[in-house]
Amino acid sequence: MGAARSTNVRWRQTGPDRTVPTMNKRILATFLWFNVGWAAGAMASFFLGLPEGLNVVLAVVITVVVWFDPAHLLWAPEAERRIRRPDELVVEPRLSSTDPITR
Repeated sequence: MGAARSTNVRWRQTGPDRTVPTMNKRILATFLWFNVGWAAGAMASFFLGLPEGLNVVLAVVITVVVWFDPAHLLWAPEAERRIRRPDELVVEPRLSSTDPITR
């Protein structure tokens, strides 16, 4: 029957994870804000008598702002992200005897 095949062959190694975790969140947020813009534009055109194309324009403008985030308010750059310990977030309680605000 021929030579037996060996099972000591290395498996192909998988490459690095190509999915950026923040991109999934950004894609979902962009889609949801597009729907919000579309609905807000449709309500504005119905209730205020504005032009019909306002819903599409408003949806696209909101989508572009959420996706590109020019002021970096929604999506912080990777260098600025860090995980903090919970005790760093706790504020010390004020004592009423030393606090000039509560006197």
